[in-house]
Amino acid sequence: MKENVMKMRSLRTKLILAFVLVITIPIVLLSFVAYRTTSNSFEEMLVQSSLVQSSLVSESINHYMSIYGRATSLLSNNINVKMARSATSYRTGLFQSFEDFIKEYDEVKNVYVGYEDTTFLIYPSVTLPAGYDPRDRLWYTDAKSKNELIWTAPYQDASDAAITVVSAGAPVTTPSGAFEGVLALDLDITKLADMANDVQIGKYGYVALLGQDNKFFTHPDAALIGEEIPVEGLKGFVEGNTSGQYRYTYNGLQRTAILTTLEDLGWKILAVVDEREIQEESNAMLRTILFIASVLLVLAIGAAF
Repeated sequence: MKENVMKMRSLRTKLILAFVLVITIPIVLLSFVAYRTTSNSFEEMLVQSSLVQSSLVSESINHYMSIYGRATSLLSNNINVKMARSATSYRTGLFQSFEDFIKEYDEVKNVYVGYEDTTFLIYPSVTLPAGYDPRDRLWYTDAKSKNELIWTAPYQDASDAAITVVSAGAPVTTPSGAFEGVLALDLDITKLADMANDVQIGKYGYVALLGQDNKFFTHPDAALIGEEIPVEGLKGFVEGNTSGQYRYTYNGLQRTAILTTLEDLGWKILAVVDEREIQEESNAMLRTILFIASVLLVLAIGAAF
């Protein structure tokens, strides 16, 4: 009799164990699948969000800069600009045109023109170093060689590092069409930089802008302004591509960078997704699934007894 009771208990224990395994294994598998699915879905959502944000930033920058680009090209065709080197009587009209231009476009810090004979005229007036030759400056050589409107890489203002400046240059010709010099201006783009810095992707992601020299001119970390990308792999990817995605680790954190290029300016947009947020969301989902699974398992075991 005792032997039969022992066999019955042993059989019951085995049945309960089998029952628990039948419940536990699917729960574990379901938790793993749900965790992976949640991670992948949330990551894709953040990547898509970063693409949308990059597109909006790109459109805003292109629209803003095109206004000043067109204005620069128009001013380079002003008759006073064309004639001021060879006929000094036009210089009064030139400086008046420059003054009116700055009044209309208050983000412009300086307007100037350099000519082939080294004549240099600027408004507002500044003190130039001895032997200053505009023909040696990048804004001059670039506009002359390309024979079109150009933008320099953004840089920090010498008098105030909080101000970000970019220079535009446009070739100037004589009324007969011969190359005469280059008209240029210095544009304060601090508001544009602030707009980019205000963009947030998820909880931890951000947008950063790089100039043609592949140096940051906007970044949430102010210490990186004016610096190259500190991650060699990401640096090589940005320098060698105009678009795409790149996974990297920086300061112990895994991130994904989405690269976009502003073709007309030569600037690049990096939208960065911080994978901490993916882990946090996935772990929260996993905890919820495991809690529900634990409750179900306890109820199932209770029912088995």
